[in-house]
Amino acid sequence: MKKAFGKLRLKISKYNNNDPQPPSSKPVPIVPQDPSSIGLKMIHNSPDATIDIIAIHGQNGHPINSWTNRDNGVLWLRDLLPGILETHPGVKIRALSYGYARRDPVEVICAGLMKSIGELRIVTKSEGRKIIWCAHSFGGPLLQAAISIAPPSSDIQVSTHAFLFFGVAKNMGLENLSTVLAKPEATLSSEMKELRKEMMWLKMGSERFDPVGEHLGWNIVWFREVGSEEEKVRHLGGAGGREEESEDGKGRLEVVVKLGKTHGAMVRFADAKDEDFIVVVEETRNMVEGITKGNNTVGS
Repeated sequence: MKKAFGKLRLKISKYNNNDPQPPSSKPVPIVPQDPSSIGLKMIHNSPDATIDIIAIHGQNGHPINSWTNRDNGVLWLRDLLPGILETHPGVKIRALSYGYARRDPVEVICAGLMKSIGELRIVTKSEGRKIIWCAHSFGGPLLQAAISIAPPSSDIQVSTHAFLFFGVAKNMGLENLSTVLAKPEATLSSEMKELRKEMMWLKMGSERFDPVGEHLGWNIVWFREVGSEEEKVRHLGGAGGREEESEDGKGRLEVVVKLGKTHGAMVRFADAKDEDFIVVVEETRNMVEGITKGNNTVGS
């Protein structure tokens, strides 16, 4: 039974620590989490910022390290992206990254995310400022659930313009949840009951995300990774191949883009010449242009 739940959560979170290589078959020691890695981190703040870019890492990730290139320490959300986007007239960026305790219940994580951002926007008088979200791996379903259960027409919901999902499955890997939910509750341990409760909560958030997004005109880019280092070598077509693209007639755009890195490495870029980073910049620029032109269906 525990294996069934474990496989389900693993499918959602995938592999997401600070190593871009696939996980070893040997058990990995649990490293105590640094308390300073929890909470909302300001990583870039231009005076008179006009757009918030907010990142959330995956399970076992880190608000800074998960987005930082190991070789040269480049944190692209701070060192690369803002400077490029700010060449657009009138655009100034505030970049934030949220870290959460890996063992906290998903409801606690999501509530903390929304509370932290809401309070910051009130204190800094930045309510109404447009938001572009970046989420990696398990951060995707957490974000979808968090923003979907926010109060209707809240500042965060209405101000959201776009999502950049890195290595996040559209259905969040929950397609087999019905099998798990069918298990008699009497057969479950207290741990399994809590885990099932979390999965149900995430599923509820996933089901709400699409209709809320359609109503508010959220734009979405799904970045897909290569499955292995071997596949990366065979990925001769280069990054940036669009697999799907759709528009609902209300200005809401949703695309799927293939990158050339594996799951853990797809959110780390060494410099502005990185092929995957160039693709990410192009998609983000499209979102920024949509904001400056007032293309949100609601709350522009």
